[in-house]
Amino acid sequence: PSTPDPVSEETRVPGVVAVGLQSSFSASTVLPHIADDEIATVAFSLINGPAGAPLPADVVVAAPGALAGEAVVFRDVVPGLWTVRATGLDEQGTPLVRGEQEGVVVQPGALVEVALTMTFLEEPGEGSWSLELIWPADQNIIAVEYRVDSGPWVVVDGESIDRGLSLDRVVIREEQVASGAMTVTTRLDVGPLKWERYRALLVEVFHVVPNVETRGIFTLTSDDFSWRAAEPGSWEALEEDGAIIINDDGSVTFLPDGYTAPSGGNNIIVDPETGALTYAGAGERRLVMDMPPVSHARLEITGASMTQGNGWGIFFHGSTAENNNSFSGYTVQFDPGLGNRIVVRQWVNGGERPPFLEFNAGGAGIDLYGPLDTILHVNGGELLLEVFQDGQSWIVFDESDITAIATVPASARDSGYMGVRAWSNTNLTIADIRLFILD
Repeated sequence: PSTPDPVSEETRVPGVVAVGLQSSFSASTVLPHIADDEIATVAFSLINGPAGAPLPADVVVAAPGALAGEAVVFRDVVPGLWTVRATGLDEQGTPLVRGEQEGVVVQPGALVEVALTMTFLEEPGEGSWSLELIWPADQNIIAVEYRVDSGPWVVVDGESIDRGLSLDRVVIREEQVASGAMTVTTRLDVGPLKWERYRALLVEVFHVVPNVETRGIFTLTSDDFSWRAAEPGSWEALEEDGAIIINDDGSVTFLPDGYTAPSGGNNIIVDPETGALTYAGAGERRLVMDMPPVSHARLEITGASMTQGNGWGIFFHGSTAENNNSFSGYTVQFDPGLGNRIVVRQWVNGGERPPFLEFNAGGAGIDLYGPLDTILHVNGGELLLEVFQDGQSWIVFDESDITAIATVPASARDSGYMGVRAWSNTNLTIADIRLFILD
């Protein structure tokens, strides 16, 4: 290969182009990265010159000199407009990075100096990506799962995890990947006997370019993990059966097979893709979420709209006797039939007790027949209910221990399942309902 030719006053003859490189490479998003020693040579070219002009021979320079900013000189260049290009290649001659400037004007009797910034190839091709994930060993992760965009989850089994005294790590790599941006979601798995089984979630955008590996290294701390108690039952089974979706934010969306309908099920529709609920008809209609008992959880309901009827409610800390399906626990009720109030009732063995908490929704400006959002947060005896409507919000209930003020304290519960009910001739739609397990 040719070698760089130093620029001096004596060599400034008509039609001379001197090309140098900026000292660093540019990139975007998680991000392709190339160490200087991965580039073996840089090929400098003049292309797209004036019609009929001969193309100067390429100048190929060993990378250390080119990357240090040494100029490459092309002599006897036909005056006119040219494109100046530099391509960094690996030891096999595969192009990795490129810098290019169009419309470079070469004038007779003048030297034009060009400084190129090398960037990754933004063109069709294949590259690779790798993600190294590190976390505290005491989190007892048995497997790692990942997916690209909305594709299927891929399980990286425990044998691929590098176990250490204080830190565990895993490297996930995919090769021969089409260039472009892709979202890689990774979740850490403590096994099917835990709920919720996925303790930590990482979502990153990887930018893949031809012939280069995009590498990301991420270290999690204990604060990145959300621990849940070990209980009988398996969220995994529900997910694999299509009964639930575990969302990227860690919440659970229940699909038709994720509910039991103790009454009125023919008049309740669960959207099989979004989990949206529609209650029609009349009478008592109940949906119970098929779930292990939960003590600490948050239920987020978006777009709840009641167009007619006497009310609807949310079950929480629920339990049902096996012999007669009688419900014990509580309901939060949005209740026009009680004078446009929001109330909390206790239930004992199927019996509905008088409200022990009441809030005058109509007096506060909440339209129970208008669309609203609500968040129900429970933690044992703690209860927090927030309502959102038309840009306003209300803390409806904020109690430290409802078991002490329940109508029948001796039967007061502090864990159980959740669900939704409607009664009378209530028509109800709920656009989105998500459960966060916080135990």
